[in-house]
Amino acid sequence: MMTALKKRSEYVKTSRSGQRWVSGSVVIEVIENSFDHHRLGVTATKKIGSAVIRNRAKRRLRHIMADIETSYLNACEKRYDIVTVARQDTAEVAYETLRKDILWCLKRLGVGAA
Repeated sequence: MMTALKKRSEYVKTSRSGQRWVSGSVVIEVIENSFDHHRLGVTATKKIGSAVIRNRAKRRLRHIMADIETSYLNACEKRYDIVTVARQDTAEVAYETLRKDILWCLKRLGVGAA
């Protein structure tokens, strides 16, 4: 079960101390945690558009991460704090493209099933 990152300090720790991988539609930042589950943070800055667009992007990222958790992340032995950062194309890109970008980033960072 994946829970949410709640505090700004958790986001900052992941950003400063963790690893980052950038794709065309999303940025993924990860750091190993000491919990028995993954924790997810989703963020979108005002640079990507209005509140409607930012919320759409965040909803899409949450939905894809929930899907990826059940099919991919549960198989790994380590647990991570994962922050997904929306980019300009996150709200408009095709669902499968966004999912592939996220999986590609996670694999490059060494997160998930081997």
